[in-house]
Amino acid sequence: MKGRLVVLIFAIFIASNAQAKIKDISFSVGDETVFIPADCVVEVSKVESELVGREGVFFRLNQGCADQLSTFTKMKIGKTVVLRYNDHVVGQVTIASRISSSFRIDSSGVEPMMIRQILVDAEAK
Repeated sequence: MKGRLVVLIFAIFIASNAQAKIKDISFSVGDETVFIPADCVVEVSKVESELVGREGVFFRLNQGCADQLSTFTKMKIGKTVVLRYNDHVVGQVTIASRISSSFRIDSSGVEPMMIRQILVDAEAK
């Protein structure tokens, strides 16, 4: 009986550690970076595009982090920003307008595996 209990506890421990969750995000322009910790992310969802093969990911942030990102991007309009997820470069885009509480990552120009990883991490949250 004790042997079964140990195996069961071990199996539960492995399963709980195997689950992923949303990782940290950062936006960099030159040597300036705004860091968005994972606990700032309120919502992550898949966005279907009308164009075949162009899915995306929608993020919504809590108010504190949204304010920080808004201030950062307002001052960087017209500049190229590098977006990182868990320290991996997701892509580079030109900031067209201030980003406030939500933003979308489109799969064009982004490694499809990165989009899938974000979505898998979001489901395990």
